[in-house]
Amino acid sequence: MTRWINILVRSLYSYVTLATAEGKITPKHIELIRDVAIIGGGASGTYAAVRLREDLNTSIVLIESRPNLGGHTSTYHIPETNISVDYGVQSYIPHGPATDFFTRFGIDTVIPTNQRLTALNIDVETGEELEDYSAPSANAANEALQRWLAIT
Repeated sequence: MTRWINILVRSLYSYVTLATAEGKITPKHIELIRDVAIIGGGASGTYAAVRLREDLNTSIVLIESRPNLGGHTSTYHIPETNISVDYGVQSYIPHGPATDFFTRFGIDTVIPTNQRLTALNIDVETGEELEDYSAPSANAANEALQRWLAIT
C-alpha cells in the first residue's frame, strides 16, 4: 500500500529536482487528469491520499515539495555544532482518526503509562517561568472557550 506513495513521491521529487537543478524552473506542460489534487504530503495529505485511492477508488495526485511524506516533524542541525533539534508535531491524542492513521500504516504506538509530565507556566513575552501562577478553574476555562467559540 505505501509502495505507491513512495513511487509517487520519488517521481514528483525527481521531476522537481530536475526542473530546479540549475536554480531555475523551466516551464513544461504536464497534463494530469485526476479526481482530486492533494497539496501537501504531511500526515493529513498522506492519509487523505490513501483513503481516497485505496478505500474510495478515487484517482488522486499528491504534490509534496519534500522527498518524503509524513510532514511536520523535521530536524534542524545547528551550524558549527553537533546539536540537532527535532521540531514540529511530536505527539498526538490517541483517538479516532489519529489511531486509525497509525494502524493503517502498521506503525506501533506505545502510550507511556509511568511517565508523569510536569506543567511549566511560562510568560510568553519574556520566556521566564511564572513562579506564583495560579491556573484558572475548569469552569472559568470552559466559559472562556465558549465565548471564543461564539466569536469564531
